[in-house]
Amino acid sequence: MRERIEAEIRTALKAGERLQVETCRMLLAAIKNEEIAKRRPLTEDEAVAILTRAVKTRQDSVALYDKGGRPELAEKERREIDIVRKFLPEALSEEEMARAIDDIIRETGATTKKDMGRVMKELMSRHPGRVDGRLANQIAASRLT
Repeated sequence: MRERIEAEIRTALKAGERLQVETCRMLLAAIKNEEIAKRRPLTEDEAVAILTRAVKTRQDSVALYDKGGRPELAEKERREIDIVRKFLPEALSEEEMARAIDDIIRETGATTKKDMGRVMKELMSRHPGRVDGRLANQIAASRLT
């Protein structure tokens, strides 16, 4: 993951894409900080988790900027989300996610909304970085009564 981000920085520098360079450098810094904290190189799953958190943070920022009447800042965050997502595994489609949730519900015997946490935890562990949490939550909630 780190090598892919470093290569993207070099490419973006040559192309003069400032936002891409800034975003990739921020991702690289987040990965390096986590490696320092753990005192070892990160696994691919740990790096994906960092990038997933970066997307979530930006999505929250977009909502706040839109609510606060700052469309230019919201658009910048959206472009950063697109950049970060290039490094993440391809997200599950709605149908794939629904199938995965149905399988987990069947395997765990979940029946009520109280089991939602168990279902979501299992879904996230089986498909790291590939799940849109909000959509998964909606699908799981509709399946559990």
